[in-house]
Amino acid sequence: MTHSHPLDLQIVAEALGQQRFCFVGLIGSATKRARFLSQMRAAGLPEEALARLICPIGLPGIEGLDATDDPLYGHQEGRFFHG
Repeated sequence: MTHSHPLDLQIVAEALGQQRFCFVGLIGSATKRARFLSQMRAAGLPEEALARLICPIGLPGIEGLDATDDPLYGHQEGRFFHG
């Protein structure tokens, strides 16, 4: 999202509080997820809203941080393209 964890938290909390999104995806680690959930609980967000947070996002089974670890990476000669 951004380079600011406090701003990311504010954005995620606002999106979850809207109740118009089926889920909110957040790039980050399981530790970041736990920290955000703790802070949003303390701020009073209901558990049903918190349950819509998907973090970390991505495909199951991909452990690396390198984009080339992704089986969908660069279908054409290592280059990304948009459909």
